[in-house]
Amino acid sequence: MKIFIRLFKVFIVILMAGQFLTAKALDSLKMATARDYFSKGLDAYNQGNYPASINYLKISIRAAPRAITYYLISNAYAKSDDYDDALSSIRKALSTTPPLDNDYQDDANKIRNWAAQRIKERDNPPPKDENGVSISQNAITIPLKCKIPDQSENPFKRPAFVYVPLQHPGAGNKPGWRFTFPGPGRRNENQQIGDFCCTGETATVLNPNNVPLGYIYFYDFEGGMNLGNGRSSASKLKILLSGTQNINDAGASRAIDEIDFSGAELRPGAVKYKTIGALTYKVVILSVQKYGTDSFMTDAIRVDVEVSD
Repeated sequence: MKIFIRLFKVFIVILMAGQFLTAKALDSLKMATARDYFSKGLDAYNQGNYPASINYLKISIRAAPRAITYYLISNAYAKSDDYDDALSSIRKALSTTPPLDNDYQDDANKIRNWAAQRIKERDNPPPKDENGVSISQNAITIPLKCKIPDQSENPFKRPAFVYVPLQHPGAGNKPGWRFTFPGPGRRNENQQIGDFCCTGETATVLNPNNVPLGYIYFYDFEGGMNLGNGRSSASKLKILLSGTQNINDAGASRAIDEIDFSGAELRPGAVKYKTIGALTYKVVILSVQKYGTDSFMTDAIRVDVEVSD
């Protein structure tokens, strides 16, 4: 009987752990969805495609509502002359926790007042002057202009840099940056981000003043082979890297290079270093699924990239 009770307790612990891990995985998926669709919504907004922007941002909000997302979608509604949804969204932007950054508070109030005034005039048309123009509209026909976030303000992105104590040969213990891929960068989607393109993701190494010091592209490869069912292998992993030539000069040019691992070299714990411009990069293989002895599965690799100056 005691053995049965112990086994039952173990079963309950395993079941609860599984539920916890499933919840964590679901939260991670929601954050990834919210991040990607916020990015798409912002791109569509900047291209003037407000209907597409609204659709993308609705998906982001359903996955994980944030004040800045409500703020952006209210701007898209305003640009589409949808006053009711603009007002509803901006009210949510002003009441959602964490709150909207102070940089956006004035413009958020401007949208709220603008949309409320438009609704009032729509429902209770004001008198017109001798030219047939609504009198009270004279003050609000100027196009609504508000501060719009950029991709660096995506609320679901990991911080662009994290100061941590790092070690690399000849440099001792210095502050630096750490990125774990996949995840911390922005998907290129066949576009240039900093120094790199096209189908991977690029992370930006920023100084405390948000000035780019270099870029990390995860990843390029050689010897690709399609294995079917949406999977492929490759014989060489290539992490593309760039680094400023002068840490103290925001306008300095950047050197470009890469750190490569052959399929045979890839194993958890494998490490390589390279100094590029004024930055030193350390790439650590965290996990990898091999395909034979000299290749790896392209969708099953994680790396840690540490950067110091």
